[in-house]
Amino acid sequence: MKRIVTAVFALCMFAHAAYPNETFSELIFKFGVSPYSTASYHTSINAVNVESASKDGNAGISLAAELYSYYGGILGFGLGLNHAFQRSIKNSDVELGFTSFYVGLKPRVVYNDGFASYMVAQIGISFPHYNHSDVLSAGNGLYCGIGAGAEISKNFVVEVLYSINRTNLKGSGYIYGAPVRLDENITYHAININIGYRFNI
Repeated sequence: MKRIVTAVFALCMFAHAAYPNETFSELIFKFGVSPYSTASYHTSINAVNVESASKDGNAGISLAAELYSYYGGILGFGLGLNHAFQRSIKNSDVELGFTSFYVGLKPRVVYNDGFASYMVAQIGISFPHYNHSDVLSAGNGLYCGIGAGAEISKNFVVEVLYSINRTNLKGSGYIYGAPVRLDENITYHAININIGYRFNI
């Protein structure tokens, strides 16, 4: 942990020394595709764990908006909003999506020809939305993401992001005619390919 803090501090000092006047902000709008995803389930009936399984998800799309401020030209801190539209889970009648609010850290490297690459880390809260007749409610949960990208021109960016959303679905049903309470703790993993348009502000 001390090494990580020391490395971040050193990066900040380098950024300030190398780019003392390059402080700016950017607004980015992104369109994303999730070609691969999986949902890890932990299912309980009347508070008794009965199943743990992992199911693949179908491809989905998302829209995002992010605002970052850069210090020293290479270290960005920001806020973001991502809306992942509902997509179905294979071998399941559940359709699941998330709206996530998060803070982000974005170290950036600028090359001589104007090309730039970056890493990104995000953490926040996600609000699930679903389509399932037996689900009565869904709890908000943790969102986190980590990835890498590139500024391929003055305005366009491309990135690959691995994200995790967590939620708890509560529902009801019947087993042999007796009413039961159902709980599903779900961790949703996705690989996202994003294309964005950025504005310097």
